[in-house]
Amino acid sequence: MMMNLSKLFVVIVLLVLLDPVHMGEGASMNRDLRMNTPEHWINKAEEPAAVIMSAQNISQYNAEVKRVLPTTIFDLRSYPAYLTAQSLTGLLQAAAMPQDTVYSKGVLVSDRYFDELNQQLNIGAVKDYNKVAYAFTIVRTNVRTFPTRLGIFDTASDREFDLFQETIINPGEPLIILHKSVNNEWGFIQSSNYRGWVLLDNLAVVRDRAEWVQYIDEQDFLVVTGSNVQLAGYHGTDAPLVFEMGAKLPLIRQADIGNEDHYIVKLPARDQLGELSFKQVSIPRSADVHVGYLPYTRANIISQAFKYYGQPYGWGGMHDSVDCSSFIMNVYRSFGFELPRNADEQEVNVGSVFQLKNNSRARIAQLSFLQPGAALHMNGHVMLYLGQENGKRYAIHSLASYTERLDDGSFKRVRPMKVVVSDLNLLRGNGRTFEDSLTVVKNVNW
Repeated sequence: MMMNLSKLFVVIVLLVLLDPVHMGEGASMNRDLRMNTPEHWINKAEEPAAVIMSAQNISQYNAEVKRVLPTTIFDLRSYPAYLTAQSLTGLLQAAAMPQDTVYSKGVLVSDRYFDELNQQLNIGAVKDYNKVAYAFTIVRTNVRTFPTRLGIFDTASDREFDLFQETIINPGEPLIILHKSVNNEWGFIQSSNYRGWVLLDNLAVVRDRAEWVQYIDEQDFLVVTGSNVQLAGYHGTDAPLVFEMGAKLPLIRQADIGNEDHYIVKLPARDQLGELSFKQVSIPRSADVHVGYLPYTRANIISQAFKYYGQPYGWGGMHDSVDCSSFIMNVYRSFGFELPRNADEQEVNVGSVFQLKNNSRARIAQLSFLQPGAALHMNGHVMLYLGQENGKRYAIHSLASYTERLDDGSFKRVRPMKVVVSDLNLLRGNGRTFEDSLTVVKNVNW
């Protein structure tokens, strides 16, 4: 969570080990069009329509994740009303400023810039006891490592892997404001599964905590089941309000508007003082949404994953899209799972988790227990398992790049930067296949 050194390590893994990713013998980005459809894999799955876990089981699973990862996944309703100076200072200083050479828009970033940015953390304003505040996001909001919009990159030419981009938060998400920057433009926040800096203009602050809790506890809601749903003109601008897969929208009622049925939902808004108000917004019933969470079945897991097929790779939510771990998180959020945001934390030992053995025979035995929808983890990457075809294991995943071996033996670098279907015989830069590089695999069940 928001550890800049670990984030830099992940970027290096992506650029060095996954980029390039060499094509091994018989390995491929999938070119069989049948395999690029959810129906192909649903038809191969055993009992694809059977419910894997009930809503109660999923709730128990979530509770266990929170127990095992108490500093990563939160029930915000139980978050303390005050933080001590030691606790808050520790959180503010958890991320380290870059020590190596970094760039922004191709230009070397000076040490002076980072000194000034460090001042914006406003450590001097930390009190012995610090009262938190409660808010909702009103637009899709970037969570930053530090209070700055400036993109920071490992190389002068890079524009894809911003070291300060942590994740995004959907509109209507509850947050807790822990601290503010010196210029009062940024808030240091805690969401249900992330911590970082967001623009305060993107938040509506709540005066009455009970009203905040009531909105969180709404029992009737829509879930976004498409890769996203966009509501145009919500804030009186041309920019649409974008909700990612798995977002919850409290449902007020259904209504006929014109010649089409609509859902009427309740969304947080910001008044002229920056405080909370609510608006009723209509969403056509034809939109890719569902009343309540989807039933947790193999067919639905696969169908949800393929709604991202071909969409752009977006590190930390850049380009209004998903990276490898947010892809997994969003698919499972459609069923009510509350997973960590980052891939290494998603490996949490809850459910049917296998720490893979080095012995090849033992690994084969462990992999034989995989079910469609399982999460496949290796250093710096996570994939969603689909099944086997002609003796090869396949996955769908948000992938940055790979390299093809040409007929003359040379290599051609390819950057799909999108969600793809591939087998696991792809080679990493160290010569090992994806399958041999797997460290943890897990069937998400209880």
